[in-house]
Amino acid sequence: MACEMPGRSVPRDSIGLAPHDGSASDPLVLLSRSAPGGFSSMEYDSTGGLTLRLVDTSHVTAVRAALLGAYAPGRSSDWQERFARDLAGARVAVARWSLADLTDWFHYLQRRMFAAAPAAGMSVVGAGLNPRREVISFVLPSAQARVWAERVLADLHLPCGLVETTVGGPSQVL
Repeated sequence: MACEMPGRSVPRDSIGLAPHDGSASDPLVLLSRSAPGGFSSMEYDSTGGLTLRLVDTSHVTAVRAALLGAYAPGRSSDWQERFARDLAGARVAVARWSLADLTDWFHYLQRRMFAAAPAAGMSVVGAGLNPRREVISFVLPSAQARVWAERVLADLHLPCGLVETTVGGPSQVL
């Protein structure tokens, strides 16, 4: 089954209070919220080439300008020139999720999972967000906890491929 493109946002009334983990002031999350195009991530590969991931690649020029504006102030002119060259020559790839959407989903799901675990006699060992892979991960302490977590997540009718669960081994993408 193919996943919808782009992925849907978390319902606005479900987000609740702003997270206290620093993501509310993370420059890339703020850029993703403010710049057009649905910025998802940027990463350098092993050859030094830069890839920009956007939900709507037609806005790549605006995202390049926003990234330069976010990172250039306070840096040396050599650094600014190199980063501007990297941005100008960057590969552009389509992303399913903006970083802002992934962050919202992460905080929503993290709150749900950590709140539900004690009542069910379960625990969640950890949670993480991987913007490059566009996935949210939950680490569970046992196979039983994983079954519980997957039931809780299934009841939320999440977009496909958004979450993976792990118990000391390979992930199960939901």
